[in-house]
Amino acid sequence: MDNIFTERVFADRYQILEKIGSGGMADVYRALDRELDRKVAIKVLHHRHGQDAQFVERFRREARSVAQLNHPNIVQVYDWGKEGDTNFLVMELLNGQTLKQIINDRAPMSSSEAISIGLQACAALDYAHDHKVIHRDIKPHNIVISPAGQAKVTDFGIAQAQTDDATVTQEGFLLGTAQYCSPEQAQGRPVVRGSDIYSLGIVMYEMLTGTLPFDGDNPISVAMSQVNDEPTPPSQLRGDIPTDVEAVVMRALSKSAEARFATAGEMSSALERARENLRRGLAGAATTTPGSGVEDQPTVAIPIGDALNRPSLTDFEESQEASKRGRKIGIAVAAVVSLLLAIGVAFALVGGGDDPLAETVDTPDLTGLTLDDAQDQLNAAGLSLGSIHQEPHETAADGTVFIQDPNPTDTAEVGSKVEVWVSTGQESVTVPNVVGETLDNATDALQGDSLKVGDVEQVFDDEVPAGEVMSQDPRADTSAAMDSEVDLTVSKGIEPDETVVVPSLLGLSKSAALSKLNQRGLVASEEDEFSTTIPVDTVARQTPQPGDSVRKGSAVTIFLSRGPQTVKVPDLVGLPQSSAERQLRDKGLEFQILQEENDAFEPGSVIAQDIRVDTIVSVGSTIVIILAIPITELPPGDETPDAED
Repeated sequence: MDNIFTERVFADRYQILEKIGSGGMADVYRALDRELDRKVAIKVLHHRHGQDAQFVERFRREARSVAQLNHPNIVQVYDWGKEGDTNFLVMELLNGQTLKQIINDRAPMSSSEAISIGLQACAALDYAHDHKVIHRDIKPHNIVISPAGQAKVTDFGIAQAQTDDATVTQEGFLLGTAQYCSPEQAQGRPVVRGSDIYSLGIVMYEMLTGTLPFDGDNPISVAMSQVNDEPTPPSQLRGDIPTDVEAVVMRALSKSAEARFATAGEMSSALERARENLRRGLAGAATTTPGSGVEDQPTVAIPIGDALNRPSLTDFEESQEASKRGRKIGIAVAAVVSLLLAIGVAFALVGGGDDPLAETVDTPDLTGLTLDDAQDQLNAAGLSLGSIHQEPHETAADGTVFIQDPNPTDTAEVGSKVEVWVSTGQESVTVPNVVGETLDNATDALQGDSLKVGDVEQVFDDEVPAGEVMSQDPRADTSAAMDSEVDLTVSKGIEPDETVVVPSLLGLSKSAALSKLNQRGLVASEEDEFSTTIPVDTVARQTPQPGDSVRKGSAVTIFLSRGPQTVKVPDLVGLPQSSAERQLRDKGLEFQILQEENDAFEPGSVIAQDIRVDTIVSVGSTIVIILAIPITELPPGDETPDAED
C-alpha cells in the first residue's frame, strides 16, 4: 500500500513517480509536472481528512493563502487540487535532510550553525507573519536543510488547517506538536506570532543542547510542562554556549507571548548581534564543557551591542579576516592583562578595595516610561540614552519603553548608553466584511486577519436567515488593532412565538383561500396567471410554499387562474411558408404543413388554413396550413384516357 498512487496522473498533469515520505497528515510522492517538465513533490492528504468537509474547506483556503508566499526560506506551494476523493498539494521538490534528522545525527550543533539556521527560520516567519500567515507547528521536522546549508520551512497550509477548531485530537495528541507548542497553544488560547517564535526557541534549544527543554511520557504532560515549568538554561547542559545566544533562546521561551520578541525580525536582529560577537571572538560563555564536540568560545563577557553593518564575506575571506582579528585581539588582550595586573598591584599597595578603572551603577527600570521620563531616569543614574528602536507592540502603550539593553538592575558603567525599544502601539489590520456569513465562517475570516470574535449578540429577525451575521463592530474596511475583538450580531431567524405554518391553498377558490389565510393571521396578495389545467378563479400556485414557517401578518401571494391564454388565428393565405410559420410562432401556436398541387399560387405559399381567420383559440393550439406545389405534367403516352374510351 506504500505506493498506492505510483504511476497515476493527478489533474491530467502530475505523474506520480515514487513515494518519498510519510507523516501524520499526509504522504509525500516525487512527481513529474508534465506541462513544465520539472520534478515536484506531491503531498497527498490522508483519506480520513478528505472525509472531513470542514477540514477540506480550511485546507483549500489555506492552500490558496500559502501559495502566495514567495520567499527563499519557505517551501513554495505551486498548486493544489482534488483527484477523486484525494486532496493534494503540489510543492517544490527539495534536496536535503530535515533539521530533525540532522539533530539526531550530530547534535549538539555549533553555535554558529544553530544561529545560521535560526536566522533563516526567522526570515521565513517574519515574511509569513507580514502576510497574515501563522505557521502554528514550527519544529525541526518542518525545516529542511539543503546540502549548501539553506533552510526552508514547510507545511504552512496543513498546520493552519489542522489547528483551527481543536486543541487535542481524538487520539489525544495536541494539534501542533506537544514538545514544540507554545503555552497558549497548549491551553487552547488564540495563536499569535509569538507562538511561532516560542516554537523556534525550542528548535534552537534542541540544536544547541541535543535535548528538548520539555519532554515526558505523553503529549498532555509535555504540554502542561510548556505551561507551568521553566526550561533549564542551555548553559547548564553545555557550558560553552555564548551568553548572548542563550539570552536569545531564553527570551523566545518566555511563558508570556508579550515577553518574547515582538516579531521574528526582532529575534533575527538579536541573533545577528550574537553572530557578530561570535565572529569577533567576543561572545561570552560559561566554562567550557570538555568533549562537547563543538568549538570552545572565549570567556570574555560583553554587552550584546549593535550588529556591524558590512557585506557578507566568502568562507575563505571570513577565515582570513578572523585569523587577522584573532592575532590583533590576542595582542590587545595580552597588553590589557599586563596593564590590569600592574594597576591591580599598585592599587593593592595603597589599600584600594574597588575597581579603580570604572564606576558602575544599577541600570534603572525604564519599562513603561516615555522617552522623556526614561532620559530623566538615566541622567539621574549617570547614564544616557543610546539607540532608540520604534516597533509595534501588542500591550505596551504607544510611546513607552517595553525593552531595554542592559536589562533593569544590570550593572553598567557610569556614562554608558542604554538602548531602548519604544512601542508605536498595536499593529493595525483591516477589518474584513463578515456580514452575511455564518458565525463559523466569520470566525475563520477574522482569525485569518489576526482578529478575534468579541461579543456575539443573537436576535430574532424576519428577513435574515438564522445563523447569519447581521452586523459587526468595528465595520468592514476600517482599521483595528491586531488581535483586537470584533463584536457580531447574529440572526436567530423568525421569533418562534410569532410564527405560523403556511396552509395549502392550491385548487381553492379565491374566497376560500382568503378565509383560510385570515384564520392563520396571514394577509393575501393576489396575482393572475394563465393555466390550461386549473379552473378559472381558483388558486394555481402560492408563495411561500405550504408548510413554510412565517411571521404572523406576513403576506402570502396566491396566483389565481385565468384559464388558458387565447389568441386570434391570423390570416395566412397567400403568405410564403416562412412568413406564415413566423406569425404562428409569435402567437404561441403550433402548425402542421400539408401540400397540394396548385397553379393559382406561387409554389411554397399558403393556399388554405384549417381554422378560419380571427377564430379565438388557446395558446399552443395547432393550425394546419396547406402549401402550393407545381402540378405534375405526365409524359406523352401516359395521359389518362377519356371516360369515353
